[in-house]
This record gives sequence, structure tokens and C-alpha cells, in this order.
Amino acid sequence: MFERQERERELFLVDQARRLEDAGFDWVVPKDFAERQNYGGRGLVIRDSSGEGVISQRISKVLKPDGGLVLVIASGQEISTGSFISITGSNLFTEVEERVNGTLASLQAVTTAGSSS
Repeated sequence: MFERQERERELFLVDQARRLEDAGFDWVVPKDFAERQNYGGRGLVIRDSSGEGVISQRISKVLKPDGGLVLVIASGQEISTGSFISITGSNLFTEVEERVNGTLASLQAVTTAGSSS
């Protein structure tokens, strides 16, 4: 049972990454996030905690282009959530879906505005 749930979670994340890829998302993290979090990777920032006051609380969530979900700590190091997905919070998937939907809406708005010029 647990293995099936883990597989469904992994497929969900891969599907979300594929939606972004299909829409032409560039996977470049915002410059201010990259600087504050010392992060040189690519992905969609799901939760940005890079501005937290205490360094130990600067743990951000990033969806990678391959559908992997990583935690990025203050030093910029990625920690794969892997089998720890269930530990990261029950609203994680809602968070990911809302962030992906918002990003897709922004991409569509830019595309629509560019085509009406």
C-alpha cells in the first residue's frame, strides 16, 4: 500500500513538471532567490524560505525539471525528498499544484499579451 502511494506521489510530481515543460517554462529560479539561498540549480520554487531570519529555517522547496522535489538549505545544497515526501506535509501536493497552476497562468498571460501586439 505504502509503495503504491509513493509511486502515485512521484507520478503526480512528474506530471506537474511535464505540464510546465509543455508550456515552455524555462526552469530558471528567480535571481534574488538564487542569491539568498546560494542556489545554482534549476527548478520551480514551490516555497521560498530564503528570506527567513534564522539560517537554519532557510529550507525552500523546489520542483526540478525531472519531477523530483528537493529541499534547498541555506548553503544551496539540495536534499532529495525521495521517500520523505509524506513527511514534508499533507498540503505539499496542493502547494505544488497551486504554484504550477499560477506559473502556467502567468506564462499564458505573457503569451497572450505577446500575440496581441
